[in-house]
Amino acid sequence: MKIRTKTNPFGDTFSEDVLKIEKCGPNEEYLTVIDVPGIFRATADNITGKDRDLVKNMVKRYIKNDRTIILAVIPSNVDVATQEILELAK
Repeated sequence: MKIRTKTNPFGDTFSEDVLKIEKCGPNEEYLTVIDVPGIFRATADNITGKDRDLVKNMVKRYIKNDRTIILAVIPSNVDVATQEILELAK
């Protein structure tokens, strides 16, 4: 990964590398859990438009699979109607 750290200050803020937890076995149903970053619109000094596009494209790639179950976590103090993930999940 080329993530930005103290020793790598010019690295990326986000990466397409993911942490996957898989459950499988001869008598088990196959299950994979993947946690992807949340979609955001605003950029900042350390978050660019490139980062925004990377995250959005990553989310879209995972949710296009018909077998995907989406657990969209949304803060209670925001307007649900403005959350892009809910429209993508439809």
